Amino acid sequence: MQDREGGLLEDRCSKSGIGGETPARKRSREASESSRPSTKRFCSADDRYPLPEAKFQKGVIKLLLSIRDTMLLDIAPDGSATPPTPVDTEEEFDILEERLDDEMERATLKRYFRRLGGVDATDMIKKSMSASLSNKIMAKMNLKGKCAKIAFAKSRLFKIICEIVIDCHRNTNESRIMVDMAKYLKCAPERLGGGGRRKR
Repeated sequence: MQDREGGLLEDRCSKSGIGGETPARKRSREASESSRPSTKRFCSADDRYPLPEAKFQKGVIKLLLSIRDTMLLDIAPDGSATPPTPVDTEEEFDILEERLDDEMERATLKRYFRRLGGVDATDMIKKSMSASLSNKIMAKMNLKGKCAKIAFAKSRLFKIICEIVIDCHRNTNESRIMVDMAKYLKCAPERLGGGGRRKR
């Protein structure tokens, strides 16, 4: 009888929470803790700010160029492509190269070059290059980067133009494309905005 009463008393204590946490309260506490937002993730994100001024300016320029090209890459009522503004400086070219690391950006530019077209491979190369690069920046380039110039053949833009030209004109190859590109870059200083050739 005494053992029975002791057992009943112990059972009542466990239900009332005396001497420990009841299963119901434990479940409620665990649910509350799991739903409570963690602050660690937000603290680690905040640690990155404020950004250094140079990095901030570069990010703003990259965003503005992306917005500009998104607005300009459309199709006119007659079905012709509206060209984006060609990059004009080395900084803008570096930003374009960073953007072309993204697969979606590369696909968008390829579609634009395809719409731009050309009567042959040489014409398409010239149209694609002049649509994405100004004569000013092309005057600072050659394929291999000789004479302290920008090595265009190492760029992502070069690869994209090669791929789309070969896809549209199956009778050409990368070697022929490089010959045409080299000539077009070499003549850039003599074209409008190219700055002319330096006197030796």
